[in-house]
Amino acid sequence: MVWLTLPVVHCYKALFNTDILMYIIDRKFLSDTVWSVLAGFFSLFGLINASNVGILLNTKDDDWRFCVVYTMLAILLLLLGIVQRKQWIKGPETESDDLSSVLNRLNGNESKH
Repeated sequence: MVWLTLPVVHCYKALFNTDILMYIIDRKFLSDTVWSVLAGFFSLFGLINASNVGILLNTKDDDWRFCVVYTMLAILLLLLGIVQRKQWIKGPETESDDLSSVLNRLNGNESKH
């Protein structure tokens, strides 16, 4: 399998870790839960954080621990998402993607929509 070479596996790991951290910073916990579950699924089969590919349920492999960590992180983020929906913690960050609003802010022309 050519697509499972070592550099590609590290790219998957970088993709998951970057997305998880990005959504934590933006406080989008429910989206982050999905990424953590996907990372746990990929790590269960050795596609990330493992020395070999396959179901990692052997007692001699220590790579299954990453699956447990990603699953625990998903549970924590799901709980944070529920608490966030009850408005006990701040909501997700919202940023305008409109370039004109950024230019107006830089020029000091605040417009209220």
